Amino acid sequence: MIRMRCSTALNLDGGGSSTLVMKNTDGIPTLINRPSDGHDLIVPMSFERAVANVFGVTVSIKAD
Repeated sequence: MIRMRCSTALNLDGGGSSTLVMKNTDGIPTLINRPSDGHDLIVPMSFERAVANVFGVTVSIKAD
């Protein structure tokens, strides 16, 4: 989060199912982190897995 120039951050879990997605400058959702599930396998993989809950944040900026 420091590298992304955040002044405040909160880590709710950080486990293998934790995924951070942000829209890039073109408005396209982009995976920011690398899910850790599968990295202990013989053939390293990184994949998302289904989870039962989500915490999402939406920011709306009003133009003057």
